[in-house]
Amino acid sequence: MASRCLAGVLAVLVTGLVSCSDQREPASASGGAAAGGSDGAGGSFEPVLNTAGQYGENPPSPECEPNKFLRRGEDYRSCEWIPSCAGVSCAYGGSKLPVDDAQPPTLTCAQGYDVGLPAGACCYDCVRNQDPLQPVTCEACPDTLPSCANGYRAGTRPGACCAECLADPDYCNDDADCVLAKRPANCCACVVAVSTRRLDADDCYTGVSGARATPDGCQPDFDCALVDCACPAEIPGSAVCLEHHCSAR
Repeated sequence: MASRCLAGVLAVLVTGLVSCSDQREPASASGGAAAGGSDGAGGSFEPVLNTAGQYGENPPSPECEPNKFLRRGEDYRSCEWIPSCAGVSCAYGGSKLPVDDAQPPTLTCAQGYDVGLPAGACCYDCVRNQDPLQPVTCEACPDTLPSCANGYRAGTRPGACCAECLADPDYCNDDADCVLAKRPANCCACVVAVSTRRLDADDCYTGVSGARATPDGCQPDFDCALVDCACPAEIPGSAVCLEHHCSAR
């Protein structure tokens, strides 16, 4: 620990990134992926790391918005994206200044949604709550999907008619930001590629390598009576970052 602390002090002198008190002691790697925080679906078990060096020397800071770390200089403090979220442009902007009490941004969400941080996403978005969805009358949708900024991906929100840009939980910048996982509660539980952030934040996912138990309260993403399972005949062998999105190969 002393040598790690000394390394942290040297890092401050050279780069002004983090102090020794900011260093986090690694958790045990005996169980595969890390269990997430409050955005997961509940359950209690010992969190463990999923990928060595996920945040490098820049773990998220409580003094900044989610997924940002605090950069310190002689006469400044600035909040910057963690490596796997670098390059993201949140639709509502975002502050680079440290915050005393981080509050979700003001977003207009339809009935059945609240402003929240989707598990793994870099940016806030509208997330489902327990209220019923507002009935909508669908009109003709554009023939092409919308072009989305970094950190978002085109998709159709439950209860909506047309595709829109949604905060992407599996945004990435490097293959190291991605991991193979599955969600046992889902109807098919196919092996998919997810971001290491999503695996950390959603207890209902488990890594393929170093599997962990998932809480009993996890629910399927969709009504299984409406799902036709079509998992690939060959289980993917790797997770890679393609066009800033984790993909299975």
